[in-house]
Amino acid sequence: MGGIAVDATKVIDAAVGTEPAVDVARMVRSPPQSIQEHQLYINEAQLLLSQKRTSLSVLRTGLGIMTLPASVFTILVATSKAYDPVSNLALLAPLASLCVGMIAFGAYLIVRSWQRMRRCDRLLQELESRDSLLKELIAD
Repeated sequence: MGGIAVDATKVIDAAVGTEPAVDVARMVRSPPQSIQEHQLYINEAQLLLSQKRTSLSVLRTGLGIMTLPASVFTILVATSKAYDPVSNLALLAPLASLCVGMIAFGAYLIVRSWQRMRRCDRLLQELESRDSLLKELIAD
């Protein structure tokens, strides 16, 4: 009974990731030899792919934030005959500054997500070069 419990805890430790850290320098020098090392690479790839998905959603949000001011200005131009822009300058100036701020924030989100996606791609390529099984799993 005790042997089964020990084996079960080893399996749980391996699944949770509480086992001692793998020597990264040894993994870089030689290709992975065990299934556990393959699983480690696959888990790292899954983590990187989930980070890339998050970056893509941030990119989508940034694009949405950048397009909102364009639609606001489109409505203002379309309805410009109904009001005098000079007399409503007190309302248009804060609106314009808010739109410029939204464009800047959207651009920041896009640039940041683009950089993170490129970082994830680079790290995925490094993982692919270390593990031939992972290279077969990830399509280009």
